[in-house]
Amino acid sequence: MPLIAIHQVRRTKGARPEPVGAWEVHGTTAVPYYPPEHQKYLKRGEKALLERPTESLEEWVHFLAHKSPSWRIHNHNSESLFDTADPDVIAAYREEHWAFHQHVALLQEKQAAIRAAAAEAANDTAHDMTPGWGATRIALAQSWWIASELVRRQPQLLAYEMHPGGGQYDVLCVTDPASFSPHLASGDLPRVMLNRNGTLQVHQGAKAEVVATWIQALESPTPYSIVKDLERRAGWPPPQTTPATTKRALAYRLFASALTMTLNDRFRWDVRSEFLDTSEYGAPRAGYLAAFPVAVESARTTPTLGIPGEPESHFWALRRGAETVVIVSIDGQAYFADGKQADLMTEYHKHNRRINPTTVALLKNWI
Repeated sequence: MPLIAIHQVRRTKGARPEPVGAWEVHGTTAVPYYPPEHQKYLKRGEKALLERPTESLEEWVHFLAHKSPSWRIHNHNSESLFDTADPDVIAAYREEHWAFHQHVALLQEKQAAIRAAAAEAANDTAHDMTPGWGATRIALAQSWWIASELVRRQPQLLAYEMHPGGGQYDVLCVTDPASFSPHLASGDLPRVMLNRNGTLQVHQGAKAEVVATWIQALESPTPYSIVKDLERRAGWPPPQTTPATTKRALAYRLFASALTMTLNDRFRWDVRSEFLDTSEYGAPRAGYLAAFPVAVESARTTPTLGIPGEPESHFWALRRGAETVVIVSIDGQAYFADGKQADLMTEYHKHNRRINPTTVALLKNWI
């Protein structure tokens, strides 16, 4: 004899629970029967039986019957489940039985598709050596926006990726290229250190000042509040008017725009330097340029600025999961895998000096 669970509901306040449906339990499956006038209770019963803890279905049904007035176990010896003299009731039960099995099969097929998609997504990102260095998507996007605005306001600065502490920190450093000079006293020039795994700091020589956490930066009165605060603490004089965007600042603004647009993309977007400035990795090159021959050729004639890792440190990879979408140089050139090249300043003016339309035009195949 199959186990039959009777679903009962108080249809009016204060009344005794009345049967509205029945479930025939077979191992791990349960087949429902709810008369047409009680179909509205089917979902409630489905939720109670199928969304259960780790117990087997039969154990769970017995538990519900013991604890809840909404369920009881049908006694085959003393009661009839439905009026066997009415063929319409039996036909309705069989129809519902078949429909439920179809529903279960559809759910199983859907769950298999979801699992396959999840496995595919995991495989897509499995070969990404440095998937964000542990940084959140928001910290990555906001660090590039802050860096781009600092360089926009202070055109002599540049952004430089570094991973001090043997690779445990993920820092986007904004500083004057001269701060890397071995001939300069270490305490002369400040560095804004945007640690995506930590805090926003200003370093000058042996001094290090924590300016804000990422939460504080995001909750500042205006987005520019943190930019101006970092600028002031670094000792860089604020401009009377914002200078015209340089090629270098435009490259950084493109990164900030792309990361902000794709914050909730299925794949994680990131921007990484071709030069790996960390003691944890043996090779100083990340290897992103290898698939971009035009960028490799351009690197041969890149003028030096006196920063570590030249010329590789002049090139940045905009990444979508394990895919490098485009290589961008701080000279404002974008290199695509198919050999195409775009001048950022030309595209920027073509779109009325608006960075978001420029970003969409350049990355339309990905966003």
